[in-house]
Amino acid sequence: MNKLQEESAWLSIFEYSKKTGKSISTIRRYIKSKRVVSQLIDGKFYIFENSVGINNVQADSLEDQMFKLEKQVGFLKKQLVVAQEEISELKMLVNLYEKQISQKSVISDCNKSEKHIQ
Repeated sequence: MNKLQEESAWLSIFEYSKKTGKSISTIRRYIKSKRVVSQLIDGKFYIFENSVGINNVQADSLEDQMFKLEKQVGFLKKQLVVAQEEISELKMLVNLYEKQISQKSVISDCNKSEKHIQ
C-alpha cells in the first residue's frame, strides 16, 4: 500500500461510495464498465479521486444525450416518410396537370386548324 500513501488521489470503493452517494455494487459496475479510473492493488480496487462525479456525470449525460438523439432520430424518420409521401403525391399531381395542359393544347390546336379549314 506504499503506492497509495504516495498518491493520495486514490479512494477505496467504500470511500468513493461515501463521497458519491452510490452503492458499492454500483461502483463495482462502474469499475467493470470502465466508467471510472481504477486500479487493483493488493486485491483491492481503488478509484482515482478526480474521476469522482466527473465520469459519472459524463456517462449519465451521454446516456441522456443518446436517449434524446434516439428520440429525435425516430421523429425525423417519421417526418422523412411523410415528406416522401407528399413529394410522391405532388409529382403525381404535376404529371396529371401537365397531361391536362398538353391535352388542352392539342384540342385548341385542332380547333384552330378547323377554323382555318372552314
